Amino acid sequence: MQNPVNSCFKTVVNLSEKKGLFSFLNFESIVENFSGYIEKRIALFKMEFFEDLALGSARLIIFLVLSICVFMIILFLSIAGAFVLNSLLNSHSLGFVLVAAFYVIVFIILSFAMNKKVEGKLKDAFLEMLNSLEEKDEDD
Repeated sequence: MQNPVNSCFKTVVNLSEKKGLFSFLNFESIVENFSGYIEKRIALFKMEFFEDLALGSARLIIFLVLSICVFMIILFLSIAGAFVLNSLLNSHSLGFVLVAAFYVIVFIILSFAMNKKVEGKLKDAFLEMLNSLEEKDEDD
């Protein structure tokens, strides 16, 4: 019994001897074009990946810088408010205690408010934002 792979290989070898068929199909040119196409697609994917990575990194850095600025503003406004309360209450520490109590109350309210519904809404909003960015990038 003859191996089917060997018979197919022999058929291809026999066809390759018939130069008219391969020159008509231009098989080598098709393979070269296809491999070139694959290489170009890989290069394009790499470029798009690094572009998206750079854009994400830039946005992350901007977000971190803005977050640090907002934190510093809140910190110094809180300290200033505590000093104002100290002077109004004629105390050296009561203003700081009141400001700390305010932040504890805000923390408790936010921790109770942040349940699965809020988390789901935030996740949906974030995914919608990402989808709109993808559609914007596809349009460009």
